[in-house]
Amino acid sequence: MSEKQTEKESFVEETKSKMDEWSAELDELKAEAERAEGEIKYRYQEEIEMLQDKQKTAQEKLAELQRATDTSWTEFKEGMSAALIDIRKAMEDAKSKLK
Repeated sequence: MSEKQTEKESFVEETKSKMDEWSAELDELKAEAERAEGEIKYRYQEEIEMLQDKQKTAQEKLAELQRATDTSWTEFKEGMSAALIDIRKAMEDAKSKLK
């Protein structure tokens, strides 16, 4: 196994782990939305939809990354890293808006 392959596999596993954590956080927001009423419920739904879109984009990038060759995966890594930062920021923003 090459060093790049190991680095790629490590990055993929780390990314999957982060995405699993955010899925759990998103599930918590969905549960809170179920308990909310009126305008607050609407705001939750808007934020959840936006987060789900970002999550879908990240999952697509991860699939591309997994299919990438050892020599080209570093290009995908940059895009994936940017997507992860975007999701983390969006999750934090959503939580602060809804508190």
